[in-house]
Amino acid sequence: MTCQRPARRHITVMLSVVASLSLTQALLPNSTATADPAAPVVVASGLDNPRGLVLGEHGLLYVGEAGHAGPTCTAAPGENGPTCIGFTARISAVRTSNGQRRTVTGGLPSIGTAVAATGIDGVAFDDNRVAGIMTGSPQGIPADACTGRPEPACSQAVARASRRLGDLLVVEDGHQATSVAEVGRFDYQWIVDHKATVAPTNPDFQPGDSNPYGITAGPHDGWYVVDAGSNTLDYVDKHGKIKVLAYLPDPPGPPEQRFPYDAVPTCVATSGKTVWIGTLSGQVYRWDGHAATLVAGRDQGLTTISGCGTDRAGNLYVSNLFGLTQDTFFAPHTGSVSKVTPAGVVTTVAGSEGLSYPAGIAVSGHKLYVAVQSICPKDLALVGPQDPPVCDKPGQVVRLTL
Repeated sequence: MTCQRPARRHITVMLSVVASLSLTQALLPNSTATADPAAPVVVASGLDNPRGLVLGEHGLLYVGEAGHAGPTCTAAPGENGPTCIGFTARISAVRTSNGQRRTVTGGLPSIGTAVAATGIDGVAFDDNRVAGIMTGSPQGIPADACTGRPEPACSQAVARASRRLGDLLVVEDGHQATSVAEVGRFDYQWIVDHKATVAPTNPDFQPGDSNPYGITAGPHDGWYVVDAGSNTLDYVDKHGKIKVLAYLPDPPGPPEQRFPYDAVPTCVATSGKTVWIGTLSGQVYRWDGHAATLVAGRDQGLTTISGCGTDRAGNLYVSNLFGLTQDTFFAPHTGSVSKVTPAGVVTTVAGSEGLSYPAGIAVSGHKLYVAVQSICPKDLALVGPQDPPVCDKPGQVVRLTL
């Protein structure tokens, strides 16, 4: 299978083509202090492009798995061919004591290829509710996606996927997932309505863009969501009302030295009343209820943040998907985990072990769980000739000792 390349901020679809980009102007992060943690311990294997991670109750980890797309491909033109649609995304519960996995909810849209798929990418837990955020938006599927495909399978798959794309889904007490809010649809239209004021020079807002990616439980039974397409921090209340709290600006530095060249928020975590935001462009922001303030960035050694979590002391831990040097850009086993203190001091927690595409993070005492092989399907036989050769193992969750 091959996949269409939509807007640059469609994170995981972008990953299938980014390996071919020129590296001559990539930033070289400064060095940081490095600890000597114990080697990662595999907690669970055979996961399907695991992304988001959150601790629940009774020794359970909830994992957002983007899935491996599927056999129905649209005919929409694109730089890398058609987009393929399946319903292989799911939220899983993994028992930390023995690695047993069960499906909390499944059959959710997964779009892209076996490697570069988007689906459920963020998960949250609060008061026996498991929430997940679907990437994309219905507006992101071209109206002529099935042109030239006479079989009904394409139209049926597009229609079924469109009903879930960009939605905030909630599972309570083990029941079926319910859509609470159409975050993707809302954020796409928000960009259309505010394009002239928030990003007048951004060419990828055509006419809008949306890719909800990270989620965490918020106050009053609501949720914070970051959208990697609209570059926003949203709050969604328990009734599904959505409010944009902040728009994240382009990262500093000349355009030729940025990857990517706008914020691309990928994860959100809370500590008390503080809301932390991590971006694929290597910045950490703190939102205090009024404004988002830059706390740390590439000058402190952060690179391509794809997951974050906090500890009880108020520290933030972020996963760096890969590095930005000639040897580490998009390379497997070059990811790392960094600790960011409330004062903005950054240290490397894990990296010498060669973490491969780390994503979601969850912290419990001195244990840090991280999803790795996050762009690798549960069955490597699914990896096709058009996919980049990045996977040597299926998706996993590993444990580090802090």
